[in-house]
Amino acid sequence: EIQIAQELLTKGHYRDSLSRFENIIIKIQGNPNFEKYILFDALLDLGFLNWKMGLYKDASEVLDRALMIIETEYPNDHLRTCKVLNQMARVKISEGESDSAKKLSERIIKIANSCSDICKMQLARAYDSLGMINYENGLLEQAKKLLDESLLIKEAYEGPDKNCELGTTLNRIGRVYFQQFQDRKSV
Repeated sequence: EIQIAQELLTKGHYRDSLSRFENIIIKIQGNPNFEKYILFDALLDLGFLNWKMGLYKDASEVLDRALMIIETEYPNDHLRTCKVLNQMARVKISEGESDSAKKLSERIIKIANSCSDICKMQLARAYDSLGMINYENGLLEQAKKLLDESLLIKEAYEGPDKNCELGTTLNRIGRVYFQQFQDRKSV
């Protein structure tokens, strides 16, 4: 059932996927032998869906639950902790809460720098988030520096979504350069 919900998500059928994930979570919680990782992953997907649909309050509540599970049940699972913190930062950026997003991203950086290479992609995503916060606040040099750090990490990454990750960061760097160009033109 989770595969069907994820497939709907991949195809952009957010409402159908959302209701499936909500049902999955209800079923998981009703089973006394359920694996907490399964619940965490379903909550993370549900938080992502709520964010994509602009339901930021719902996304925040779901992601808070996911973070609570991972921190209490699996305190040494740094990868999942970074994943949920990154998603929470995305929500905060979408809500216009740059300070909260910045704090979450700084927490990710601290965790990712203290663990193995498995967290490096999450570190790159945190640099992306901080870079975009700086961009939106007109701090273009700081934004470019953070996005360049992200790009270096992503260039060394060998995962299946490498090209997509690189494209996202390169697009953001392009936005910074374009804004710098616009700023120079207007002087």
